[in-house]
Amino acid sequence: MGRRGVYRRRRARLRCAGPHRMPVAWPRWGVRGFTIGRPLRDRGRKPRRTAISRYAVGHSRTYTCATYPSSATIGADVELGAGSVICSNVSLTTNIRLGRHVHVNLNSTIGHDSRIADFVTINPLVAVSGDVCLDEDVTMGTHSSILQGLHVGTRSFVGAGAVVTKDVAPGTTVVGVPAKPLP
Repeated sequence: MGRRGVYRRRRARLRCAGPHRMPVAWPRWGVRGFTIGRPLRDRGRKPRRTAISRYAVGHSRTYTCATYPSSATIGADVELGAGSVICSNVSLTTNIRLGRHVHVNLNSTIGHDSRIADFVTINPLVAVSGDVCLDEDVTMGTHSSILQGLHVGTRSFVGAGAVVTKDVAPGTTVVGVPAKPLP
């Protein structure tokens, strides 16, 4: 058998039962076809995160928050929800509340007195000014900004590079400078 056959056998041995087909280095327990026991790789897939969260709560499992403290700046009175992920070079100022399964990616800033609900994804280089409210399942595109005192509704999407100057209605996609809803 040539090298190709050895490679195929080795690759098949590394596969796990989960849908992502990646090697699993940690012990795992299955959740209706999903794998837990390692950091969630499918950050953007809300149905999977919701299913895992419901199963975990129903079976008395708890989530931990993943923070990369080497260069993240977290101010006073910051509350992190279960399953939240804070990446490096993130700045969280004072009096901030993050919900469950919030992902704050690289080089993002969240201003004072902000409220961020469950399942929010904040992509790299996002600037959220003070006293901003992001409702459930909001996605902020790369390098977007929200001005102070605004509200972004449930299941809204803020496009990459957008500058939000007005409140965003639920279920709306806004893009541009200043941000305007797509037709």
